[in-house]
Amino acid sequence: MSIEYHDSNWEQLVPLGYQGVLPRRSRYGQDDAYELGLTPIEQAENIDVLAYEDLKEAITTAREAKAMPVFHQLDSWCDNDFRSNQNGLPYCWAWSATAAFMDLRALEAKETKFLSPVSLGWLVGWRARGYYLDETVSGIMQRGIAPTTHVDDNFNSTNSNPGTYRDGWEAEAKKYRLREVWDIDTRRGDKYIVQQVATAVCAGRSCYFAINAMSHAMQICGMHWTEGSYLNVKFDVRNSHNESTTLLTEGSRWIPDEAIVFVSSVLT
Repeated sequence: MSIEYHDSNWEQLVPLGYQGVLPRRSRYGQDDAYELGLTPIEQAENIDVLAYEDLKEAITTAREAKAMPVFHQLDSWCDNDFRSNQNGLPYCWAWSATAAFMDLRALEAKETKFLSPVSLGWLVGWRARGYYLDETVSGIMQRGIAPTTHVDDNFNSTNSNPGTYRDGWEAEAKKYRLREVWDIDTRRGDKYIVQQVATAVCAGRSCYFAINAMSHAMQICGMHWTEGSYLNVKFDVRNSHNESTTLLTEGSRWIPDEAIVFVSSVLT
């Protein structure tokens, strides 16, 4: 059973003073975002942003068909016993990106391969600090994510000493790189953000997202059409605080301040 969060208890998710996410510096649809590899969802090939009046049918159909990433997780890397746990390290940006990437590989029908979030520590000089979502995505496009076989055989390892990793971990990481992502436009109001997120999730893609008030990154992996909720939707959210299940979130506090959709990975 999912853990529920809404506008009245959202602050309970992260400790006071936590800083896991730095607000992005690149701008939607501008050169600095393109340079990081971010394609505006409105310019994506073979997909159009769903109209709000079509969301109920799209979300209901996708759930019935088990087309959302939350179902890919359960069928591949994230069974009912799995727990994602950053264990106090302010690497939510790495844990959630790695989860979204593993979901993507499941959608692509690739071999289930556990990858190591902490291996992205090179992005912050192996220090315990927060980072940018957009620049994390760019790093995964360039250098990939190392498999756990090369980092302690443990998805939740917090070992940020690359000198102890198995030889060849950097070369192995390049087999697990992002090829394409869609950028979500968060400038035009909550309703349009929900439309874009639904477009991605109903197409089987996870949204790697941040809530700036929490300074926290997570992953939207499913949606529900729920009449009476804020904008009539709730999100299935995969977090990394050792939960045994997804979170079920609703309310204006849970609309992403930034979000990036993982679309395809390199052919390995």
